[in-house]
Amino acid sequence: MLGRSLERVGMTARLLWARAGQHDVNAGWIGLLKSCSAHEAYLRTYRAAVEPERVVEFLVPDRLFPRSVYAALLQAETCLAELDPTAGRTGVDDQARRLLGRARTDLEFRVAVDLLHDLPLMLDALQRTCSEVGDAVSRRYFHKAGALAWSAEAGL
Repeated sequence: MLGRSLERVGMTARLLWARAGQHDVNAGWIGLLKSCSAHEAYLRTYRAAVEPERVVEFLVPDRLFPRSVYAALLQAETCLAELDPTAGRTGVDDQARRLLGRARTDLEFRVAVDLLHDLPLMLDALQRTCSEVGDAVSRRYFHKAGALAWSAEAGL
């Protein structure tokens, strides 16, 4: 679930980045929704024509849409909390959880009107966060080991 959540954040950010500079309503925004498996849910939610502002609002900070960036960040945070349920009572000592928490709260308290205006910077920050979280998880849970050398004697 952790990897899938991080991948969803990164992929949605990249798809939105491709559309960020184009504010016209055309098949591109519908294609974006379909790429994120969000088209039908969007139509059920808004019951109106596809508008860039609403698409961004639906795909990024929406708390009820389970495939939104916000929901994926929250899921990734939950996964990391389950990996280390003995975390301290004050603060979080896990770098990956701190990064995810900051990204999630940034979305949670962002004004919807500013979403489209701040979109390029926000998408860059989300992609950077996903990369940094991946690195932090690797450092914490996957220790590097030296390369194993195979020899005929050891294989017998």
